[in-house]
Amino acid sequence: MFLVNTIKVWEPKTCCCGISVRVGTLVIGWLGLISSIFSLLSWLRFVQISYDDFAEVCKEAANEIQQHIDVDVCATAAVSIIAVSGVCSGLFVIISALLLVGVNKNKPTLILPFIVTHGIEIVLSCLFILLGFALFLHEGIVFAAFIFLLVSGMFLALEVYLFLVVRACYKEVKQHAECMGSESNIPYMEKQDILYKI
Repeated sequence: MFLVNTIKVWEPKTCCCGISVRVGTLVIGWLGLISSIFSLLSWLRFVQISYDDFAEVCKEAANEIQQHIDVDVCATAAVSIIAVSGVCSGLFVIISALLLVGVNKNKPTLILPFIVTHGIEIVLSCLFILLGFALFLHEGIVFAAFIFLLVSGMFLALEVYLFLVVRACYKEVKQHAECMGSESNIPYMEKQDILYKI
């Protein structure tokens, strides 16, 4: 909450195509929820694969590239990655659902999990882009390095923009909730006029 309220950054007044940040946040929430559910369903398919199956795949890969691969380490890593991806998919389903409820019910605290997790995701994306760019340069593939930086930067810019839309919606919902609390003794019609102006 400290980061949301104190850091001065540009705040979009509208989302894509001129829609309000509230509607834009709902769209973001629904897209996140649907994609997370599909990811979770895909994860359930991989759960049916046993450790021995992964070990067999690692053996076949080692034979194809004709290099030694520690089958146990490879299979364990594959199982661990799938487990983490499943947990993340389930977590994003919950976070997206909380975002939708928070916007619809004017509960700003329910929007915070989305802001925090996607803020962390943006930081990790920046680190990944810098690492990838450095690896390309280290291998001497300069053109590919700049193409990677350009494409990744475009996706990162979109991610940051959507984050700012949700942040702006959070502040709007928070203001709305505070107004509802502070004006609880005002007659209903007058309260509606106040909310309309906000």
